[in-house]
Amino acid sequence: MRLDNIFRLLRWRPPRPRPIVRPPELLALPEVIVSNNITEQTVVALRSFNTPGAKHEGIVYWAGLPADQHLIITTCIVPEAETTGGSYSTSALANAEVVNLVNRHQIHIVGQIHTHPGAWVDHSPGDVLGAFMPYEGFLSIVVPSYAAGGMLPLGDLCGVHLFHAGHFIRLTEEEVERQFRIIPELADLRRV
Repeated sequence: MRLDNIFRLLRWRPPRPRPIVRPPELLALPEVIVSNNITEQTVVALRSFNTPGAKHEGIVYWAGLPADQHLIITTCIVPEAETTGGSYSTSALANAEVVNLVNRHQIHIVGQIHTHPGAWVDHSPGDVLGAFMPYEGFLSIVVPSYAAGGMLPLGDLCGVHLFHAGHFIRLTEEEVERQFRIIPELADLRRV
């Protein structure tokens, strides 16, 4: 085999999967309630994976508690991770530390949030394979451009994916708008 053919094979990447939009009747997702402070801290944490000389993908987990037909996000968890400009990975030890934390506080991991280098916010094959403990209803949010522009409005800016029937399904902007409620952590209504 010629050397240039070997290099061509080494650079080959599988095609990106096409997003699947979930039909509304498939699954009743509880309303996800998250404070604006959690979204702000998520963006700060995602950006913290960048170095002065290079941008890196970032990864965080959201944890919280179910309450009737709601899922309340209480905590943003930043795991130890190996990151590059186009990927991230967490070790079994890092993930065990996450599980230990949520067990200690009696909360649940409800999703992962990670960044991509550009505007593309669908899942890559690596995103699917590297998902942390996906289960029915698990969320995976992809934030574009290393979170340079933040993550709100969520449905307009980010790719929000739901794990259902063994694979991730991208929610539409309308579904995200319906299923997520961003609430203020502080509302100071005084007249000054």
